[in-house]
Amino acid sequence: MKLDVGSVIYIIDPKKRSVLPARVNEQLVSKTLQGEKITHNIEFSNGKITTLESHDVAFFSSLDKVSTYLLERAKEMIALSVEDAAKTAEEKFGTNQDLLPIKPNSEEIIGSTTNEAQEREMNVTLDNGQKVNIHMPDGF
Repeated sequence: MKLDVGSVIYIIDPKKRSVLPARVNEQLVSKTLQGEKITHNIEFSNGKITTLESHDVAFFSSLDKVSTYLLERAKEMIALSVEDAAKTAEEKFGTNQDLLPIKPNSEEIIGSTTNEAQEREMNVTLDNGQKVNIHMPDGF
């Protein structure tokens, strides 16, 4: 992946559950017998400089893409939770509830260094008043 020097990217911080802007200050290209490796040094608004690829984070080129990504992830998790509840209710109690499908649109991530999402539990109340438990990955 190649990012332009001077461009601003938006990183989802998995620990603080926030979105952080960062500027690409430097692009380093390393060519070896095994191939080419590109890394990017970025600067956060507090002045901290780090290598982007040394962190397990998703990042985007615009806030619109960040917002779309986070909303779609939430929809996915809600849909899975509601689907699980419907299956369990049908299996255990013989009830059959019609569900409105929630079809997330995936927005392209310009890059991600995430290896594996860690989950956190969250309670959400749907429009119909139903309460569901969802598991949110770090960075949400």
